[in-house]
Amino acid sequence: MDFIINIILISIPIGYIVYKVYNKLITEGKFPFYSGISLIYPLSAMIFIYIKGGSLVLSYFYELANLGYLLLASGIIKGTFLVLDLKNRVQVFIFAAVCFALSFLFFNF
Repeated sequence: MDFIINIILISIPIGYIVYKVYNKLITEGKFPFYSGISLIYPLSAMIFIYIKGGSLVLSYFYELANLGYLLLASGIIKGTFLVLDLKNRVQVFIFAAVCFALSFLFFNF
């Protein structure tokens, strides 16, 4: 029973991201392909850590750390991350800093 509840809790951020992508596709008529596909990286990292025996909280914060790395690279290379409606470099870097700060606080305290 715990496994089923944990799978449901893991699917919440995945469902939110799918909702954002679907909403953007319907409202704007275009799909931000590169930023949408690149979200596979942090989501697969979260699922991998959970399957290997990590707790659900650990997998969430590990996903945040990987999302921070992804946003940092996206901010340097392109300056936008359109799936999450981050349209300029400052927004992307601020969101990356928040992801890093939350994961840093969890892993060090």
